[in-house]
Amino acid sequence: MMKVPSIQLVAIDLDGTLLDDDKRITAETLQTIQAVMARGVSVVLASGRPWCSVLPYARQLELSTPIIAHSGAYMADETGRVYADQTLEAAAGQAVIRMLEEAGYYFKVYCRDVFYVQAPIQETLDFSRIYQVPYQAVGKGRLAWLDKPVNRIMIYDRPERIEAVQKLLLPWADVFSYARDSARGLDILPRGVNKGSALRLLCSRLQLDLEKVMAIGNEGNDIEMICEAGLGVAMGNSCSELKTCAAAVTAGNQAEGVAQALKIYVLQE
Repeated sequence: MMKVPSIQLVAIDLDGTLLDDDKRITAETLQTIQAVMARGVSVVLASGRPWCSVLPYARQLELSTPIIAHSGAYMADETGRVYADQTLEAAAGQAVIRMLEEAGYYFKVYCRDVFYVQAPIQETLDFSRIYQVPYQAVGKGRLAWLDKPVNRIMIYDRPERIEAVQKLLLPWADVFSYARDSARGLDILPRGVNKGSALRLLCSRLQLDLEKVMAIGNEGNDIEMICEAGLGVAMGNSCSELKTCAAAVTAGNQAEGVAQALKIYVLQE
C-alpha cells in the first residue's frame, strides 16, 4: 500500500480537474473541500488562467490562500496582494511575437488580467465570454509594439501547427519555458516559470515542506506541480505524460475525481 504523507496543503488545477465540463464546482466537490479545510488543510488553486478568471472560484470556496495564475507567472491572494509577477524578457518577447505574426499564428499576449490580440476571432470572443477575461485588439502586426510587461504568450492553433511552432521557437529555448495545456495550445512563459516553481515559492513563504503537499492536475502544464508535490495525483482524464509522472490516478473531472482523491488521501475515508 502506498505510504501517504500527512497533507497540509492541496494545490488543485482548475479546468479539467476541479471543474466539470460545464465549468462548475459540483456540490460533492465543494463539500469535500470544505471538510478538508475544516481539518486545517490549506487549499490553493493553480491555473493557466489569469488571476481575475480564477478569483470567482476562490471566493466560492472561501479561500484566503494565494492563487497561482498564468501557469505560475503570477500569484496573488483574493485581496489582490501580489506574491509573484514574473514577465518575459522584453526584447526576446518582441522577437517571438514578430515571428508568430509573420508565421500567421493566432496567439494571445497576457498582461496580468487583460489579453491582447491582433484582431478578434471567434475563439477570442468565446474565451473572453466564458472565462470572463477582457481583451483588446491592437491591429495586425502591432502586438510587438505593446508597451507592457508580458506574463505569458498563449498560442492557439491546430495540433500540427502547434507541433511546428515548437521548432520555430528553438532559438529561444534558453530564454523561455514552454507548457502544453492542450493539443491545440502552447504557453510561452519566463524561463523556469511553471506551476511547480510557483508552488515551491509559496511553500517557502509558508515555511511548509513540499513533502506535505498534494497536487492534482490533468494537463501538461501541471506536470512540474505534480512532480514537486509530496503526493502528485493525476485525474482520470489526464494526458498520458501526466499519468506517468503522478504517484496516483483518481477519477475524471466528470466523475468527482478531486473529491475522490481528497477523501482517500486527506480525509482518509
